[in-house]
Amino acid sequence: MRTPTTRPEPSRLIATTGARVILVEANAGAAKTTTLALRIGESLARGMPAAGMLALVFTEEAREVMRRRLVEMGIAPPLAAAVRVETFDSLAQAVLQAYE
Repeated sequence: MRTPTTRPEPSRLIATTGARVILVEANAGAAKTTTLALRIGESLARGMPAAGMLALVFTEEAREVMRRRLVEMGIAPPLAAAVRVETFDSLAQAVLQAYE
């Protein structure tokens, strides 16, 4: 008979790691957006400036969900809006526009 162990859920481990840069890869429906929102919330709580953050997501829908979840987590709307949440396409477009 196996004895259950108490381990933190993966989302919490990612959210609280001290690493400056993280990559979250998982299948659809695996809570990637929630995990990133937790990480952003933890980083803001530790004093990291919102303007220094970039979260990359795949779809516009995920982008809007991310913004909404940050506010739902209790992050003040102006602070949540200061976090740069981009799709890969929108980030690439912003980079290209900056250098034209």
